Amino acid sequence: MRCVLRLTVAVRSLCWFTGRTASMAAPSVHRARSRQGGHKPTRLLACVAIATAAWQTTQTFAASIPAVEPVVLGRVLFEKQWQEFDAGSYTGDGLGPMFNARSCVACHNQGGVGGSGSKANNVELLCLVPTSQITRIDRRSFVAVVARVHSGFVVNATTALPTITFHKSSTHPAYANLRGAIVARLDRKSGSKGWMRLRRFERRTPSLFGAGLIDAIPPDVLRETARLQAQSGGANGQVPPASDGSVGKFGWRGQTSSLERFVQGACANELGLHVPSASQPRDPLDMSATDPGLDLNEQQCAALTAFVASLPAPAQRVPHDETARQSVASGQRTFERIGCAACHPAQLGPVRGMYSDLLLHDMGPELADPAGPNLPGQTGMTSMRDATKYYGGTTDVFVAVPPESQRMWRTPPLWDLDGSGPYLHDGRARTLDQAIRAHGGDARGARSKYAALSSTKRLELLIYLYGLGVPPGAPRVAANLE
Repeated sequence: MRCVLRLTVAVRSLCWFTGRTASMAAPSVHRARSRQGGHKPTRLLACVAIATAAWQTTQTFAASIPAVEPVVLGRVLFEKQWQEFDAGSYTGDGLGPMFNARSCVACHNQGGVGGSGSKANNVELLCLVPTSQITRIDRRSFVAVVARVHSGFVVNATTALPTITFHKSSTHPAYANLRGAIVARLDRKSGSKGWMRLRRFERRTPSLFGAGLIDAIPPDVLRETARLQAQSGGANGQVPPASDGSVGKFGWRGQTSSLERFVQGACANELGLHVPSASQPRDPLDMSATDPGLDLNEQQCAALTAFVASLPAPAQRVPHDETARQSVASGQRTFERIGCAACHPAQLGPVRGMYSDLLLHDMGPELADPAGPNLPGQTGMTSMRDATKYYGGTTDVFVAVPPESQRMWRTPPLWDLDGSGPYLHDGRARTLDQAIRAHGGDARGARSKYAALSSTKRLELLIYLYGLGVPPGAPRVAANLE
C-alpha cells in the first residue's frame, strides 16, 4: 500500500510540474492576447481568488512530495504538448505567440526521442539580403520599409536584423495571412527592391544523441584542433564564435556555446516559451505586447537539459557476417584515405566515434546562404535574451557579411547518419551520395577523390557510413507523439 501511495504521489508530482491536471494551476492568471493589438484580462475577480487559493494549496502539497529525478522530469517536459495559456507554464502564457511546434519531440523524433527531424520539420529563416544599392537609402527609411514587410526585423528606428526566424505558426489568428502574403511575394520573386532582396532559407533539426558528450568537450580542444589544421596546410577549420563570445559547439553555424543555451534557445525560438536565458520571439502583429513571465523556471530548464545530456551516443554497428565486416573495414580505410577524416576525425578530445572536428569549414558557394555565422569581434554584443539571435549572425543588416563567411558551416557529427537523413544543413540531399557530391570549398579534394572511386569502393564507403546509426538505447517515441 505504501508503494502505491508513493507512486501516486510521484505521478501527481509530475502532473504538477507539467500542468497536466486542471486542479494544479500555474502560479499566474493568464492574460489573453488581444486580437486588436493589446492584451485584456479574461478572468473575473472570483476566478482570481480561486486560482490564488489553488496555488497556495499546491505549494503546500508540493513541499511535502519527494523530489522528481531531473532526467525523468526532463523527458516529461521534452514530450509535453504545449498549449496557449498552458496551465503548466510557470508564470508565463504558455505556447507562443510565435512557434514552429508544440513540443520538442514533435521535431526531434527520428530513431527515437531526441533524434533528428524530417525535412518537413525544417526551421525557416527569412533574410534581408542587401545589394550594393543599400548605401543609397538612409537607415530610418530602410527600417520603415522593412517594418511593412515583417516587423520582426525591426530592432529600433535605425536598426534592422538581417535574419529572423520565419515562424510557421502563431497564436494570433491574423498571422496566417501575413505569412501567406510574404510567401506569395517570395514565390512571385516580388520580395525584392533595388537595395535589398527578401529570401527564405532552411535549417534542419539536428540529432541530439550524444549531445552531453559534445557539451563536455573543453573549448581548448577545438582551438588546438584548428591550430594543428592550420599547421598541416590541409583542412582550414576555424573555431566557431558563439553568440555569447565564447567557443561555439552547437548549431549548424556553431553559434551556441553550451547545451544549456542550445536547449533554452530552442524552447524560446521554436516553442515560444520564455525561459531564464531567452525571451520568447515578439509577435510581428503586436510588437508592443510583453509576455507575463517565465514559462519554464531554472529548475525545469536544468531538468530538460539533463535529459538531453542523458541521451545515448550512437555507436557503429558491426555486421555479424565476415564478408560484410570486411566491406565495412574497407570502407573505413577509404574514408581515411580520400581525406574525409581531416574534418570528420573519429575522435575529438575525450569523445570517440563522433566523426567531427566541430569547426567551421568553407563548404563552397553552392552551400552558401546569407544567414551566416557569428562574425569574430561582434559576438559579445549579442545575448540569448532575445530569441531572434538563436541562429547567430550579425545583428545589423548594414554590417556586411563577407562572402566567405556565408560558406562556413560547422562539421556535423556523423555518428547518427543512418537515422538522420535527409542531409546537409537544409536537407537538400536525400542520400549520403548526394551530400558528399555537394561538398565544396575545403572538402572539394575529398569530393573529387570520392567521385573517382570505383563503384565497389564507393559502395563500401557508404555501407561504412550508414553503419553509424541510432543508438540501441534511444528512448522510443510514444505512438501518440509520432
